[in-house]
Amino acid sequence: MALQKFTDAAGREAYLDPATNEVYTNKGKTDTFYKKDAWNERQTKKYGASSKASSPETDYASKTLAAVNDQIKQQTNFLDKFTKKNPFTFDEALAKESATAEYVPYYTELLQDYLDTTNLKRTTINNDITLLKDLKSYNEGKTSREYTQAVDKASKGYADSGMFFSGIKKKAIGQMEVGNLADTGAANTQFQHALGDYNTRLDTLGLGETQQKRDLARQQEEAIQGGILTRANEATKAYNTNMSSTYSRQFPSSSSSALTGYIIPDYLKYSSIS
Repeated sequence: MALQKFTDAAGREAYLDPATNEVYTNKGKTDTFYKKDAWNERQTKKYGASSKASSPETDYASKTLAAVNDQIKQQTNFLDKFTKKNPFTFDEALAKESATAEYVPYYTELLQDYLDTTNLKRTTINNDITLLKDLKSYNEGKTSREYTQAVDKASKGYADSGMFFSGIKKKAIGQMEVGNLADTGAANTQFQHALGDYNTRLDTLGLGETQQKRDLARQQEEAIQGGILTRANEATKAYNTNMSSTYSRQFPSSSSSALTGYIIPDYLKYSSIS
């Protein structure tokens, strides 16, 4: 069997007989009478170890590693050129304009529907307040007339009986006045209670309107931001899909791990994509 040339542990040229594992020097002419391991040990002790030492196994590993590194370099160069020629772009302003046009009309309609209903309720309450005040005015006039008529009738009766200036007449008229004041006070208390209830309902409508405007404004802003993010993710996925498919066609037997660092993560918020 032909001798195999190799570099020993000291970095010197030697020849190996694979059948006997014997080492030769002088271009294979001189038998060292050493096996390969013993020869390497002898050379290391005599000359020191050399980084040039190699074996068929290490030569194969070096070639394999070089081939892998070359493939990685080709893939990296391809991806660098691809991203330079096809940079990822996302027009945030245009996405916001599109999302705004989509969601603002919807939330504007929701708010207007609520305001229309609220205004209808407010009009009804104000009409009830007006009616309550009219009834109060009417009842006060009616009570005043009835009281005046009663006092006049009583006074006439006492006058006819010759008791107009009597203490009995004064007492009776006084009692009538007290009763009138009590009735008037009770009516006014009922009026104030009813009016307070109407005003509370108006305040409640106003508070509800303020809260609804606030809540719908927040929901609208969230919807717009969500719309922008959706459009950003769509653009990201389209870009990544194009890159992945182009890469796969160029390197069909390679894994997609080389795409790490080039693929745009779809979990990133639009404002962090550039």
